[in-house]
Amino acid sequence: MLQFVSLTKPADTKQMISTDHGRSWTPPRSICGAGGLDAAACGGAVGPGVGIQLRHGPKAGRLLFIGHYGAYGHDTVWFSDNHGASYQAASANLTFMDEAQLVELPNGDVMANMRNKHHNPCDCRGVAVSTDHGSTFGPVTYDPVLTSPVCAGTILRGPDDAIFFANPASKTGRQDGVLRRSATGVHWDRQRTVFAGAYAYSCLTRVPDASRIGLLWETDGPQCKRGAVSG
Repeated sequence: MLQFVSLTKPADTKQMISTDHGRSWTPPRSICGAGGLDAAACGGAVGPGVGIQLRHGPKAGRLLFIGHYGAYGHDTVWFSDNHGASYQAASANLTFMDEAQLVELPNGDVMANMRNKHHNPCDCRGVAVSTDHGSTFGPVTYDPVLTSPVCAGTILRGPDDAIFFANPASKTGRQDGVLRRSATGVHWDRQRTVFAGAYAYSCLTRVPDASRIGLLWETDGPQCKRGAVSG
């Protein structure tokens, strides 16, 4: 089953479901109010990128999404334990954060990796970790290795259970796309420049070949770039 969640206007968050691998979709349904989310958790711009489904631990199967509210207002995480029938907001204080993605770490924690407006001196990504499968998140800290301009990034748990992160690895602008690899999601031990030029929004994904991951990114050329990187 596939799930698509998006922000609509006026402030609402809606979901569509596909049970045939994306060939057809249900009509949009609000996940606010009767769908479980109160007004404070609704109306966020989802992602960009993908939500996640936990694969391990006592909450295996849980669906999690993250959205941002206003320009560097705050981020909110919401989750479902009944395949998207209803949702609940996580308890978190992710203020001054913006576009974000989630990842399930090898140790079972859930990490939010977030764009921010550089309230921190390192010009790098904000992160917050949940040790209870996404129900609550700890305080925002900063990963000094993940240098970034104010731009979206993308994070993924690969088929080998390593964590991959890609973004424009520059303090001055949206350029120089770099893919990084970590066994834990905390210490980054390998990196590769995937595009030495204009590089903005991107999205990592798993592909049928278990030895590779896919990466789609935005550049200033006539069309988007894409590639598959060996795991």
